[in-house]
Amino acid sequence: MTVARPKDLPAQLWDRVEASVSALGDETAEAIVAELVSWAQGQHPDRLEDLLDALRARAAYPISIGVLEAAWNSDLSPERMGRVVEDWIGTVKFGLGDDAGAEIVARHISDGAAGHGHAFVGDLGHLLLGWEMYALASPLVEAAAEAMPGDLSAQFNLGVVRKLQADWAASRRCFETVLRLRPDDQASRWNLGITCTALGDWAGARTAWTELGMELPAGDGDFGAEGEITAIRLPFDDGAGGRGYEVVWGRRMGPARACLRTIPRFSKLASYGDIVLLDGVTAGETQLEGESVAVFPALARLEARGAEVMVFRGEDGSTDACRRADVAVERLNGEGWPAADWSSLGTGDGVCIAVAVEPDRSAQEGALRVAHWCGDLELVRQIEPSN
Repeated sequence: MTVARPKDLPAQLWDRVEASVSALGDETAEAIVAELVSWAQGQHPDRLEDLLDALRARAAYPISIGVLEAAWNSDLSPERMGRVVEDWIGTVKFGLGDDAGAEIVARHISDGAAGHGHAFVGDLGHLLLGWEMYALASPLVEAAAEAMPGDLSAQFNLGVVRKLQADWAASRRCFETVLRLRPDDQASRWNLGITCTALGDWAGARTAWTELGMELPAGDGDFGAEGEITAIRLPFDDGAGGRGYEVVWGRRMGPARACLRTIPRFSKLASYGDIVLLDGVTAGETQLEGESVAVFPALARLEARGAEVMVFRGEDGSTDACRRADVAVERLNGEGWPAADWSSLGTGDGVCIAVAVEPDRSAQEGALRVAHWCGDLELVRQIEPSN
């Protein structure tokens, strides 16, 4: 792959960049970075941006990271520095695929952000929000909103932070502030609908949704009723201090709620039958009957329905045992017992079946139906901890 040489960059130096990409040692990278930085210091700032574009296109990440670090320690204007910051964090996160490293870079930048002004702090907070670095974004967004109370973008971002913190009343106030001065802001209107839903303010929610052009059942109160199927992203602790996600299925109960209709394996946010609050920003896609559908993040559990989850585990992990477990799950669901085959979801070497027992049903009866359909599979029953 050949990428165009940045304007005015010596051809010999760019040839060294090109040649080094496939076989780059630390000393070689450091030497090239030093020469590139020396060249950039005597150029118009546009040339630095050309260089960064070229390095990214060439996937010369070890070199570009060195150049970006040097740029961060330079006297570039806040506007130019914003581009450097986005490129530096993005290179580590997406170019190298190193989420932990990106967090380290973002934390380092955050520590020195105030020196570049309130607007820079706000823009950095906005960037980190978009990349789901919430813990780092929150203090930046809060500082920017406090310093610039009339900045509607800062107030919007503060509303998002308060929403993610489940401070629904404070979040609602932020979006109301934005809408007073920017009434056509659909993102703020949607978020207002979410916060009103979380607060049980059905009048406010109805107003928000209808002003977005949605048709709701007549009345003044709650308008939730199970409707179309939707994919929901639930968070869980990955056991290593990080956050993982799993996708489950639910039934929509209006624009910002859903009732879970599959059994979460890892997440403790909600269980089968619970009602969760949904964000309006999608989190990727998944497949449903051969078609791509959007996945919506769950923000909180609004209502626990009290379903008990029984898990049946067996040591036999043979192909035949897994096939029989899969058939048993299909039969249980057909009888109205919500069931899931967790055999391939990191539960061990054997089979694993989960069954949800709703409050009006008997766990003993459910266990008998599992035994009936699993035949002579030796399974041990346990009750999962309540969410």
